[in-house]
Amino acid sequence: MTTDDTRRDPPLGACPSWCQKPTGHIWEDEWPTGPMREHIRTVDPIDKYNAVHVREYETYTAAGPERTREITLDLDASKGWDIAGAKRLILALGDAISYLREPTR
Repeated sequence: MTTDDTRRDPPLGACPSWCQKPTGHIWEDEWPTGPMREHIRTVDPIDKYNAVHVREYETYTAAGPERTREITLDLDASKGWDIAGAKRLILALGDAISYLREPTR
């Protein structure tokens, strides 16, 4: 009798239209619930220390694929914001919200 212990990765779902990673990027990590991969878009790389991102975490659980979306702000708290920078941040957040509202494929 032979046994096959070769792990088989579950099928990949479609990337969101806004994902900046290569199409069909592989599972990146193993979470307690199953394999995980991250879809990401940098909505606005404001400067070296500030950016607005949209992320979707795709996990494959025993019940099938699950996706969670969020907006991530990388902000340098030691830097003050002028009016132009604050307006840019507000516009970027609006764009990020639009990406979050796109239907999951």
